[in-house]
Amino acid sequence: MHNLLPNEHVVSLISLNQGAAIEMFDKALTKVLSNIADPNVDAETKRTVTLTVEFTPSKNSKRCGVVIKCEQKLAAHKAAETSVFFGKVEGELKFVEADPDQGMLFDKSETKKGMAN
Repeated sequence: MHNLLPNEHVVSLISLNQGAAIEMFDKALTKVLSNIADPNVDAETKRTVTLTVEFTPSKNSKRCGVVIKCEQKLAAHKAAETSVFFGKVEGELKFVEADPDQGMLFDKSETKKGMAN
């Protein structure tokens, strides 16, 4: 094996594209850990970080292109649920999250007969 020139180095995960794979993984890891710490997602859902290094050799096999990809799969946010009530105020349809029977939100005729119209 020949001696390497000063600007040459043996390829490793650390040196490949000046450490791009490590940097990509670290960013994905931060996203995964932030997702785990988020109280709005399911705590027990598995998360993944996938680091892919793709090599495309030239026809003469003297060089190859390298593509580095890093993807993370996070837990989805929990569903938020509510109820919406509706009725008419001065003939115009309105929607609220509070129960209209607890106050005078809608016209009296609407709350008594419901939404028959």
